[in-house]
Amino acid sequence: MISKVAKFEFECKFTERVKGFFLTFATLVLKRVSCLKITSIMKKILALVLISLSCSDKKVEKRNNCVQVEQVMAPTACYDKAQGLTLTADTPSSQGLEWVIAPLADTTGAQTYVPYYVSTASNTITLPDSVIKNFPKIGIAHVGSYGCGSDLYFSFVKRTGPDSCVRWYLQEKFVKGK
Repeated sequence: MISKVAKFEFECKFTERVKGFFLTFATLVLKRVSCLKITSIMKKILALVLISLSCSDKKVEKRNNCVQVEQVMAPTACYDKAQGLTLTADTPSSQGLEWVIAPLADTTGAQTYVPYYVSTASNTITLPDSVIKNFPKIGIAHVGSYGCGSDLYFSFVKRTGPDSCVRWYLQEKFVKGK
């Protein structure tokens, strides 16, 4: 299942003054508008006020039971385009993971990329050939349980061996930000 939003932790921060402003504004708008003549712009303003107020008391909780992924493995068998590339994390197989894959155009990794976001129900991910076929390297910018951080970066490179077999090999593993 492809997740359309990257996992960024945030917290809505509104002071009491801002909350008071929104409540006062909403009250004034409601007093001035007759029930039958609410314009489109007023509906949008009221929706924004309600969203802001509902968001103001919510806090994003960090999970306490996070299991860090320490290793990601690629299969040692020949790569089969029809099967795609299956990567396995060293977490329990019943643990679902969030993945951010970075297909890279060259093996230096010194370029921008369009991230590929995936949520899996287990500790494995299968990348279809359509996602990785034009890329000799893929990076894993994030792999972890939902709501958990990811301290390590992994990258894999595609190599053809003397037996004409294409395999993916772990190229890098390092702590992000160091």
